[in-house]
Amino acid sequence: MVSVLLILLLLLFPSPALTSNRCEYREVARVIDGDTFVLKNGQRIRLLGIDTPESADPRRPVQFYGLEAKQFLKRLVENKLVCLRRDRDRTINRDRYNRLLRYVYVDKVFVNKEIVGMGYGFVFVQLPFQYMEEFRRLQHKAMEEGVGLWDDRKYGIWLGNYAKSLSRISNCISDTVVCSWDAIKYIGKKRKVRFLIKKVHNAGERIYFNSEDDIYNPRNFTVVLPVSTRDYRDIEMKYWGRVAEVKGYIRENHGRAEMEIRDIKELVILYSDDS
Repeated sequence: MVSVLLILLLLLFPSPALTSNRCEYREVARVIDGDTFVLKNGQRIRLLGIDTPESADPRRPVQFYGLEAKQFLKRLVENKLVCLRRDRDRTINRDRYNRLLRYVYVDKVFVNKEIVGMGYGFVFVQLPFQYMEEFRRLQHKAMEEGVGLWDDRKYGIWLGNYAKSLSRISNCISDTVVCSWDAIKYIGKKRKVRFLIKKVHNAGERIYFNSEDDIYNPRNFTVVLPVSTRDYRDIEMKYWGRVAEVKGYIRENHGRAEMEIRDIKELVILYSDDS
């Protein structure tokens, strides 16, 4: 009799473990990269079952289609109310970085699924999850159609443009221009510095343009731009991989060279995309 009553109670009042498909509604503050964002309460969310190319790790280079994936996720979720759901089996809750692993929905869009299907990311197979086979089918279709990160033509253009920028920066030495890796020698002096923008980070109050993939590298040269009322939503896409020059006083910050500018116009792009 007790067991029958217990079953009836569970049916009428199911425990949280039996309601894994319920939405937990939260507001998104900002997107970190193509598969991670931060809620207004400060909690970080990692999209479950997918991975996107690198775009934000301070020690690793930006990968092909990483910035595009980040922009796509920003358009979908940033400053919006999203639905968060755990996996059906509820065996996976957080990753090793303490990020909540969730399926994300906004309006009627299943964000995790959309990223794989549109070619902005691929299936993360190291951990089992309920949509793995469906996501694999979507990834296979995206690969066959050559969309997004599976577009070989776009990848070739991306590699070519980056190689061209690397060759241009290697010839920056002159009497009037300082190479980014030599800027540390001119602390306290006013100089024109030429560098290849390998990392762009919008930290909210400031935007940082860095010359090295690893921003902690002693050779790294950073240009700091305090954020104004200007719209900087596409700043990473516009400036990453470009050769630029900037003129001003070089200062030292944690053993690395740095320069602050007041207007984005002070950061001069030297070459157009087709030159």
